[in-house]
Amino acid sequence: MKKIIIVFLLLTPLLVFAQEEIPNECEIDRTLGVEECDEKMPAGADFYPCNVDDDPVCGLCCLLDAVYTLTNWIFFLMMALAVILAVFGGFTYMTAGGDPSKAGKGKTIIMFAIVGLAIALVARFIPPVVKFIMGVS
Repeated sequence: MKKIIIVFLLLTPLLVFAQEEIPNECEIDRTLGVEECDEKMPAGADFYPCNVDDDPVCGLCCLLDAVYTLTNWIFFLMMALAVILAVFGGFTYMTAGGDPSKAGKGKTIIMFAIVGLAIALVARFIPPVVKFIMGVS
């Protein structure tokens, strides 16, 4: 029974994200720092539609836009979580009242907040690494 539940839990995301066909267009809403993508952005526009069938460079632009969007979400969520953990860890440490186990718990929470902050900063370095790997300036 446990194996069936585990298999179900592993396959559920595949069912949720299943699509009938591969999408061939996207809306790019930021300057990506890639000359081929940025010159397509109309002046004063908030976004521009990009169709892979019409332009082969569009797939690269859509991929970079998705990477930027994902890493921005990770960055902001991890920053908020790191601040909340740091405040909670500081509160736990300050209210330990000389109890070494509670003080140690507060220090551990603060350490995890610093690790979360490091992960958030690493998320900001992923798009330039992807651009470097793909050979895009």
